[in-house]
Amino acid sequence: MLPNQLKIYNFRSIGPEGVDLGKLKKANIIIGRNNSGKSNVIRGWSTAIDVLKRLAGHRYEIDPLDRYRRDSKHPFRIVVDFSPPEIDTYKYFKQYFDTMTFDITVHENGDIKWEQTTLDPKRDKDFIESWWKVNHGFTSGMLYPDQMIRDMMERAREYLLIRSQDLSRIIVIPEFRQIRDTAGEYKINGENLVLTLARLKNPVIGKDDDILKFRKIESFFKRLLSLSDDAHIEVSTENPTIIVENKGIRLPIDYYGTGVHQLIILLTAVLSSEGNLYGIEEPEIHLHSNLQKSFIDFLIKETNNNYIITTHSPSIINMPFTGNSPLQELISLTSLINEGDGSKGRPIVGSQAVLDAINDIGVSASDLLQSTGIIWVEGPSDRVYLNKWISLRDAEIIEGIHYHFMYYGGRLLSHYQISADDGELEGLINLLRINRNSIIIIDSDKDKFDSVILNFKTRILEQAEISGITCWITAGREIENYVHNDAINKTFQGSKVLDYQLGQFEKIDEKLAEATSNAGLRERHYESDKVKYSRRIVDHITLDHAPYDLSSRMQSLIASIRRWNSLPTK
Repeated sequence: MLPNQLKIYNFRSIGPEGVDLGKLKKANIIIGRNNSGKSNVIRGWSTAIDVLKRLAGHRYEIDPLDRYRRDSKHPFRIVVDFSPPEIDTYKYFKQYFDTMTFDITVHENGDIKWEQTTLDPKRDKDFIESWWKVNHGFTSGMLYPDQMIRDMMERAREYLLIRSQDLSRIIVIPEFRQIRDTAGEYKINGENLVLTLARLKNPVIGKDDDILKFRKIESFFKRLLSLSDDAHIEVSTENPTIIVENKGIRLPIDYYGTGVHQLIILLTAVLSSEGNLYGIEEPEIHLHSNLQKSFIDFLIKETNNNYIITTHSPSIINMPFTGNSPLQELISLTSLINEGDGSKGRPIVGSQAVLDAINDIGVSASDLLQSTGIIWVEGPSDRVYLNKWISLRDAEIIEGIHYHFMYYGGRLLSHYQISADDGELEGLINLLRINRNSIIIIDSDKDKFDSVILNFKTRILEQAEISGITCWITAGREIENYVHNDAINKTFQGSKVLDYQLGQFEKIDEKLAEATSNAGLRERHYESDKVKYSRRIVDHITLDHAPYDLSSRMQSLIASIRRWNSLPTK
C-alpha cells in the first residue's frame, strides 16, 4: 500500500520548504539539475516509511548526517495523506473524508510526535457528534465535547497505525548498475544476476510462477532489441554468462553493448519481486531515447509496481505530454531545484510548467522536437482516426514513443515542400528539415472520380516519390470517407434508426446532417466539432471494414513506423 501523498521536510539537502510529489501515481518522475537533491527524495521516502512503521513505539533515531544541514533545529518532518482503512469503524468517516492528513515530526531525542490536520473539532463538531452516535449507538447526552474529541483523536491514531503497518518499503535501484558474478546473493544492482535468471527460468517446485517472470523478461527483451520471434536467453547456474541466441547464432550478452546490460538488470529487478514501490535512479543511463520511453511504458503497462524515478532525460520527461493522453493519469512529474537554501520541489502541472522545468535542467527545444518520425496530417481529427486504425492493426507501436503527429493546416500545405537534397524551392518550407522520417497524408478533396487534384498537392506527391517519402492522397474526398457507414450509424442513432450513407466523394457534414434530420433526431453537423465527434466514432470502428485502399495504405504506414524504430516487420 502507498499513501495518497507524501511531503518531506528537513532531510539531507531537502530544506524547510520541503518536497511535494503531488498525488502519487503509477510512475512519479523527479527531474532537476545535478546536486538538486533527486536521490535524496528517494532516500527521504525510505526514511519516511521507516518512521511510519515505528509509530507504535513512538521513537526513531535519525542519523545526524540525514538531518538538514546536520542541524537539530530542523527536525525531520513528513506530511502524509492516507485513505480510510476498509474496516467498519471508518465506513461513516469515509463518507465525509476521502483522506486524512497527518503531520509527523521526529525530534532530536528520537521522539515521534504527530497530529492530524484534516479534522477540526470546532469546524466539524456536527460530524463528530453524528459519528459518535453511529459508532456508540447513542447521542452524546451528558458527555463533554472534549471526551468525544479525545475519542476521535484515538480513532485517528488507530487509523494512522493501521495504514502505516501496511506500507510498502521502497526498493532502490541505484544509478550504478553492472552484471557481476560474486559469491553472495542476488542484489538489485546486478550482482549475481545470472544465477537469479537461471532460478527464474528453472524454478523449484512450489515457485512455478517464477518461470512466467522469466518469460516476461525474455519477451520484452526480445521486443525492445528487435530480435526474432524464436530468439531466447540462455542462463545456467554453472555459467556466469548470459547468452542470447538469435536466428541460430549464439552470442554472449557483452556482444550487444552496455545498454543491453542495463536493460536486463532493470527488467530483472522490477519483475523479480512485484507489488512493490521501486526507486529507480537515472534509468536512461546507456539507453537510447526510444528504449528509454519503451522501458517506462513497460513499467506502467506491464508491471504491478509503483515507481519513483529520478532522471535528466528529456525523452522521459516529455512522455506524459506526447501521444496518448492516458499517460497523464499514470505519470506525475516533480521539478526539484536547490538555490542554496535547500532542495524544494513542486508538481509540474500544465504545459508552461513543463517548459519551465525543461529549461531549468538545460534541455533545448530540439532535444524534445526530434521525434523518431512524424505523420503529417491536416488536422487533429485525422490523428484520432489514424491512431485507431494503427492500434487495430499493430498494438505494439504507440504514439509518443514510436511516432508523433504534426498538423499542416489545409491549404497551408501549399507553402511546404518535401526535398531530401539541397534543391529547395525559394520561399517554401522543407518539411524534411524538421524530421527526415516523415509520412504526409493529404485529403484529395475530389467531388467526383475524375476531378483534378490541386497542383500543390500533386507537387508534394511528386517530391515525396523522388525523396523516398510516403505520401498518401486519400482515395475518397477526405479521411472521413474511409470511415464505414455502420460506425457513424452506431454513434448517432440512439433510439432511432439512422440511415447514414456516405459515398466516396461526398461530404460527411452534409450527409450526417441529412441522416439525423430524416430520422427525427437533432441535426448533427460534423464540422461544428470534428474532434469531439471523431473520438466518439472511433469507438465503433473495427477491422471488419476497410474501404478503398485503406488496408494497403495502413500496411505501408505501419511498415514505415517499424523501420524508423528498427522494429521487425510484421
